Amino acid sequence: MDFLELDKLLSFAPIMQSVIFFILFMALYRVEHHRHFLFIAFYKFFLTLFFLMTFMFYYKMHQVVAISFYFTIPVTMLLIPLFYLYADCLTTPCKTFSPSRWLHFLPSLIVAFALLPYWLLPNSEKVWFVSGGYGQSESEWIINYITWIFRFGVFACINIQFVVYIFLFQRLLKRHKRSIQHVFSYTENINLNWLFNLFAGFFIFFIVLYASRFFGIRHDINTRIIFNIGFIGINLYIGIKGVIQPNVYSLIKNDDQIAESLQLNNLFPLTILEENTKEDSPKYSSSNLTEDQKNIIQKELIEYMNQQPYHKFNFNIEDIADSLNTNTRYLSQVINESFEMNFFNFVNKYRIIEAKEILKSQDSEKYTIEGIAKMVGFNSKSSFNSAFKKATGVTPSEFKKRV
Repeated sequence: MDFLELDKLLSFAPIMQSVIFFILFMALYRVEHHRHFLFIAFYKFFLTLFFLMTFMFYYKMHQVVAISFYFTIPVTMLLIPLFYLYADCLTTPCKTFSPSRWLHFLPSLIVAFALLPYWLLPNSEKVWFVSGGYGQSESEWIINYITWIFRFGVFACINIQFVVYIFLFQRLLKRHKRSIQHVFSYTENINLNWLFNLFAGFFIFFIVLYASRFFGIRHDINTRIIFNIGFIGINLYIGIKGVIQPNVYSLIKNDDQIAESLQLNNLFPLTILEENTKEDSPKYSSSNLTEDQKNIIQKELIEYMNQQPYHKFNFNIEDIADSLNTNTRYLSQVINESFEMNFFNFVNKYRIIEAKEILKSQDSEKYTIEGIAKMVGFNSKSSFNSAFKKATGVTPSEFKKRV
């Protein structure tokens, strides 16, 4: 197989990859009805169109490209918002979807509207235009206008999108990391760091891509093969992660109640288009919980935690609420106000206290640090070390040497 055949194969592979993942995610959505599968399915669908249009352009299928050219920038500008909305769905503890989120697609629609004069060109001039032809044209003003809009889309709109959405991803994940600590006693596999790392990787990848075009090496067949392998790897990584990554709050039975609890904590919702408008308002000013009820829940909570239910790794606030016959809104309020900490730190405080007792006991030599971590409810040695050092200022190993 020569380089040209390998190049065609590697250029076509992402198209088939994306089609397969689109079908898979649509099937998962039909079975599980989780809307994050729907958004990543649409992401893969438009990614298929993107790769297909790129393939046709590189291999000079001008008759088809004359039609697909109009969709190039609008389709490309849909990819980042769709992936962001996929991430938003993963971190949203309710089944509703705010209509304002559809405004993420507005820039793509504006560019599509601006490109409408393209359809006024005769087909022969469309083919002439996309094939890079030059010369006199009866529709020269349209050619100049479309060229300007296309360049503005490529060099301004798409690049601005990258910068804006890097910021939005960072804000989304920051909010998510805060919100899960009000619900879960662990963060492993639910902090979604891979999403931001992936998007940052995308940003770097496309910076290199644009740089290679600027220096004129993008059309070199050897360089294109390397880039196509990169596309295949990124596409595969997103697909696999998308299959195995659940909606974080689908792990909770009553996610609507969790959403209300996070609203009281001023953590949800907070999107690109919806800023928090609760200016300096008391955190639980709208709560109906009385002081007597709060004292009762606090007393029952202490008694319940003394039974060591936190030994279960995937312990969450709903587990306690069910056991105390209360709701997560009131329970979260009691933990925040009476103990002045979030649920994550509240549970880990008990785990660390028990771990310290084990480390000080004569039986501590029987256990490894990892074994003690598992005994008190931590899922990994690293999370145990991190929580222990945050609480005591030293690692478990250092603490053990001192006692």
